[in-house]
Amino acid sequence: MECRDPELVPYIESLYGGFRAASGDAGARFRLERSPDGRRWRCESPSGAFAEWRDPIETLAWLDDELTIGVQHRRPDLLFVHAAAIARDERAVLLVAESGGGKSTTTWAAVHHGFALLSDEVAPVDPASLLVHPYPRAICLKASPPRPYDLPPGSRHASGAHFVATRLLPMPPSPARPLALIAFVSYRPQDPRPSLRAIGAAESAARLYANSLNVLAHGGEGLDAVTSLSEQVPSFLLHSGDLPATCALVADALGRSAPRTSPATLRVRGG
Repeated sequence: MECRDPELVPYIESLYGGFRAASGDAGARFRLERSPDGRRWRCESPSGAFAEWRDPIETLAWLDDELTIGVQHRRPDLLFVHAAAIARDERAVLLVAESGGGKSTTTWAAVHHGFALLSDEVAPVDPASLLVHPYPRAICLKASPPRPYDLPPGSRHASGAHFVATRLLPMPPSPARPLALIAFVSYRPQDPRPSLRAIGAAESAARLYANSLNVLAHGGEGLDAVTSLSEQVPSFLLHSGDLPATCALVADALGRSAPRTSPATLRVRGG
């Protein structure tokens, strides 16, 4: 990325500082600069797409969209899921939810309880190997997290959003890990008793399909990929409430993950 604007550079470094620099691909560059009148930001992607924005946050949103689309074109073999991904004991968990569903808040809590970050927003999954690849963009929170998960010094704030760079996390981001558990998240902060309810492969595949970005790049218009994942990986509905209890519940389920069984409901001990 080429950008010298003092207002944008700190946000770009915060958002994407966890990614490794590319090598041998000098043509794949994003260029961001101020317009001559200084009132707008001019943006150009490697594909030649061009945009101008008056708001720096809109500029960053455009950049994020272009990057997400770009990596899907470069790696059509991967299934890109709108999900957070965390890892523990060398295995990965997908936290799948719509925007505002609580996956980032749950992820931010999880990295304080022995989980490492793979991704906060887009999870690239290899349907053949079940590997979840890292996409270590900053964790982006739409609201201030509850205590004791206060934002660390150095976090960035803009337009009501909070950006926590990967360098500020309690532990470094994780490398690629095999997928061991899929959780479809519904965050209910008022609920002191989180729960996990196992679901069948058909329901899991339908939910996964609805939250996948590049299904048309895969066989059967994406049904082959999501069905394969759902048949191999235990899936749950996660009602995330009290965050320490939620993280303990996910860790316990991950430790006991095995080939799927009949649907059941798990609750935290003492719940």
